[in-house]
Amino acid sequence: MMNKTNPPDLNDREDIRIDRYRPVENPFYIVKSKHYRAVKFTVLLIFVVYLLAMVTIFRHEITIENFRYLLKDIEFTRTYDADGYSRIAFDDAENADFQMYKGDFAVSDATGLDLYSVAGSKTFSADAAYANPVMLAGTKYLLLYGLSEFSYTVYNNFGQLYTESFPYPITNACLTDDGYYAIVTRTAEYRSAVYVYNSSFDRITSIYKDKYIIDVDMDSESKQVLLLSTYAEGGEFVSELASCSFDSTEEKAVYSARDCMPLEVCFRENGAYTVLFDSYALFYDENGVQVGSASYNGRVPITVAYGADRTVIAYNQNLVDSTALIAVYDGKGNVIHQMTEKGSVVKMISAEEGVYVLIGSRVIFADASSFWQTQSYAVERNAIDLVRINAKSFFVCYKNSATVFMKDEPDA
Repeated sequence: MMNKTNPPDLNDREDIRIDRYRPVENPFYIVKSKHYRAVKFTVLLIFVVYLLAMVTIFRHEITIENFRYLLKDIEFTRTYDADGYSRIAFDDAENADFQMYKGDFAVSDATGLDLYSVAGSKTFSADAAYANPVMLAGTKYLLLYGLSEFSYTVYNNFGQLYTESFPYPITNACLTDDGYYAIVTRTAEYRSAVYVYNSSFDRITSIYKDKYIIDVDMDSESKQVLLLSTYAEGGEFVSELASCSFDSTEEKAVYSARDCMPLEVCFRENGAYTVLFDSYALFYDENGVQVGSASYNGRVPITVAYGADRTVIAYNQNLVDSTALIAVYDGKGNVIHQMTEKGSVVKMISAEEGVYVLIGSRVIFADASSFWQTQSYAVERNAIDLVRINAKSFFVCYKNSATVFMKDEPDA
């Protein structure tokens, strides 16, 4: 019979004792850990005390206006593919204005401002009621004012950012993509007053003129404001174009002419601009040098569009059967394309890909990349506006709805 013996206890052996290999806490790091823990709670306590002190001392400064100001630099642009969507419905809009702003479709009328996604859902609403609303949409802000009314409001797609009122009505305004803007009104002493603001809503320039300002435009790259005005002198109407920098009230005369009426002025690309009068147009380069002109040849301009360094003017060719001549000019006033269409021109858009024309019950697109070949899209009657979504799609707007059209689905 074999003798059974118990196995040896390995822990009894000095050379392989397990507790010899357990980690040993270093007293130095224990002290440091306690120090960092004390600092952490001290900083947290200081922050809480600071927060309570600020809320108590500056509680009167905590307003909804200041909160809105914090949101002014938040950028949130929706990118939707219009394919698959056909119509956005909204309440009947009287004297409405329509724009695309950061991927949303904006509708402003006498009841307020609404933003819709291309899918048709309402993303924002504001009670900004103007009888004759005018919307200006830039990359940064959306500016809304009432023509011949006394206030304006600036929005982004989160909410209202700033509003201001004047004792006299607003007659014009302009907005740049980076948030600079100008408001035209008047004062008790001057026929016209132009107030220029930066993107933080600070008034940086005030321009006063004893003349009637017909139009204004500004360019944030060249820091330049253009003022197109008229006045009477010696029994004649005088038209005047002047410019000034953002940070100065000193005007520089650019052009002056008698017996003509100014219509509008617009920056095109890179600081170049076009000036329209009642019988001709002038074209200027980025240095303010006149590089071309175009006569209307007795025709009456109906509407105009700017974009992609082009100027597009629609004329009444024949008043009897409402025939329109649509001429496309380059940056020097040369006609690069023209077409004659029957119907009343409602709206035109000049974009990089070509020219859109809402005329009668159809939209005509002239493709700049294919020698101005045209495509036609049948639309319902009583269309009141045309809004470009992107290079592939556009909205046709009606009194209570907007219909999406895809450019790859023409009627002819």
